[in-house]
Amino acid sequence: AHFDVGAGVIIEPVVQYVVNPNSFWNPFTARRAKDGFYAGATLVVPLGTLLGLAPG
Repeated sequence: AHFDVGAGVIIEPVVQYVVNPNSFWNPFTARRAKDGFYAGATLVVPLGTLLGLAPG
């Protein structure tokens, strides 16, 4: 999803269900990761637009 809050500020939420994760980034762990949910968001703030600068 992509939600425009106003003045070019945008929120992009994400929800994922992770199936059969691995331990690639921590290969020496004795614990195995379980399936589960991941939730997060990205906040986009165009500083150039908010400051009144011309694009590009």
